[in-house]
Amino acid sequence: MHAPRLNGWGATLSDSNPITPFWIKLATSAINVLIIAAMGVPVCWTLELSLLQCKLVFLGMSAVYAGVALMIPGQRSPAMVLMRVKWAEPYGLAKLMLYALLYLASLSTVLFYIRFPFDLLAANLLLVQLPCVLITGTTLHGKLAGGVTTVRVT
Repeated sequence: MHAPRLNGWGATLSDSNPITPFWIKLATSAINVLIIAAMGVPVCWTLELSLLQCKLVFLGMSAVYAGVALMIPGQRSPAMVLMRVKWAEPYGLAKLMLYALLYLASLSTVLFYIRFPFDLLAANLLLVQLPCVLITGTTLHGKLAGGVTTVRVT
């Protein structure tokens, strides 16, 4: 018996736990960014921080946000709850911490650019994350963290 092919188009780990499609992964990340921005913008505005300082505040808040999510039961971020996704299996704290660190590096492409705003983000999404999700069923950071992936809550 062959295991089902994992891909981001909606193939499943099992009939009861469909792998999270790439657009749900993208929406979950976008919600995370919005939540963190909603917390960070008032801090930057109140303290009159420079753009670079605000970016560093955003990255710091992202790290704290991920750390808090790992400490609550289920180890899910608010965005995961809203998008009805959960971890495919109990991965253990070490794998999830590595995933969070790699996710933070990926998330930083929202803030920094080389030629024009969001060039690194576009390259990351289109050339790295999307192909990885479509081929393996998880993001590059999920793959590098030991195959960490999410499934839809049924």
